[in-house]
Amino acid sequence: MSAGAAPALAREADVFTAALVGAPAAPYVVREYVRGNEALALSPAPGFDSALVALARRGPRRARIADAYAGLFARRSTLRRKLALLVAILEVVPPSDRAFAPRPGSPLATALRLAATVAAALALALAGAVVLAPLQLASRLRREP
Repeated sequence: MSAGAAPALAREADVFTAALVGAPAAPYVVREYVRGNEALALSPAPGFDSALVALARRGPRRARIADAYAGLFARRSTLRRKLALLVAILEVVPPSDRAFAPRPGSPLATALRLAATVAAALALALAGAVVLAPLQLASRLRREP
């Protein structure tokens, strides 16, 4: 890992943590995220994979849009692997672990939360499709002989 990579990964950890749990990353989370990226060699491939990560790094809202799109159309992307690493760290570190705990409530309240989550995910995926589908298509066309 280059000397300039650690600060960039620390910023990435903050942005992605804000997207996932709505708070900045704790120092321990940042340290483990940087270590995990190094151990797993999570560098995006040139082309669409790199563009997807670059978009996600630009802020929590863009990270959620890029993730929603990647969840449907780029499931093996570096972004999805980076977010999976971060979720694994966040779910075991207080106070972010609370975001992954079950919420008490009636079945109706749970169903309403689920419906709102699905609607938000679909809206994010649609926004991502408008921006990212043309980039993904262009990237694929450039690779073909």
